[in-house]
Amino acid sequence: VMGHSLGEYAALVAGGIFSFGDALEAAAARGTEMSQVKVEDPGKMAAVMAPLEDVHTILESVEGYVVPANINSSKQCVIGGSTAGIEEAMQRLAEQKIRAVELPVSHAFHTEIVAPASVPLRAVFDRLNMTPPSLPVVGNATGGFYPKDVEDIKDLLQAQISSPVQWVKGLETLYEAGVRSFVEVGPKRTLQGFVREVFTETEDVTSLMTNLPRLGGVQSINHTLCGLLAAGYGARIAERLDAAGDSASQPIATAVAAEATSAGYLSAAIDAAPSIENMAPEGLRAMITEAVREATAHLVSGGPTGPFDRYTPCLLYTSPSPRDED
Repeated sequence: VMGHSLGEYAALVAGGIFSFGDALEAAAARGTEMSQVKVEDPGKMAAVMAPLEDVHTILESVEGYVVPANINSSKQCVIGGSTAGIEEAMQRLAEQKIRAVELPVSHAFHTEIVAPASVPLRAVFDRLNMTPPSLPVVGNATGGFYPKDVEDIKDLLQAQISSPVQWVKGLETLYEAGVRSFVEVGPKRTLQGFVREVFTETEDVTSLMTNLPRLGGVQSINHTLCGLLAAGYGARIAERLDAAGDSASQPIATAVAAEATSAGYLSAAIDAAPSIENMAPEGLRAMITEAVREATAHLVSGGPTGPFDRYTPCLLYTSPSPRDED
């Protein structure tokens, strides 16, 4: 599992490091401590639609303090820093016809500006019950796997608050360990898009979302289920349903069994989504349960840092916006 920024706390729950209650307390403390950072200049942040190499080149010419704060994909990053630094950077980016959008934030998160919040936050971690990961967790600060030692875990999570989100490196770490399926957990599909951009030249990666508000919950889950089936999860239950004569399941079983490329595999399964909607609730529930059970079994089969096989999924936890209602 891996989470983006605040989403890392959700990933730590899924990975067994935090209990749900302790994660809520830690997340609340994180927000409180950052909001209470008193500095003359709380800074600004901006999303930049350009490769990181191009952004680095421009930032080197900026006099004020500005750094990449979220290294999200091969085509997009977020910069953060002093107000003067961000304003100068945005001007230079505009001169190069690179699109940059200022973000509505109270502070420049994942930069040195919010580093003072890490000390009282560490005191909260020391009070909570944190345990070694039961599932592999990739951290934002390093883009590598979380350690097993609890004190090392606290050190890494303390550093996360003022360190860049190494999202690209994290995805590459997972891919190198054998992961080929990525499922975004949370509203919208931002992280799904980042996966596709990072692995745009790679044909063996499946990237799925679970909750796209404009589609609605049922259709979103249908697409997720189809994607899992296309990637090979739950194939046995689809075959059993087909053998039992459930006509709605036949296109799904056919898609799972088809000899096709990954892209064709996924396309065929997505085409079967309307059929899934017409399935009896018991059959749909059985397919979801089986697919998730198989995916979960593969999560724990490779050990804390892999190697994983092509059926090992990675759950990506979104950092929600205050505007997200779902």
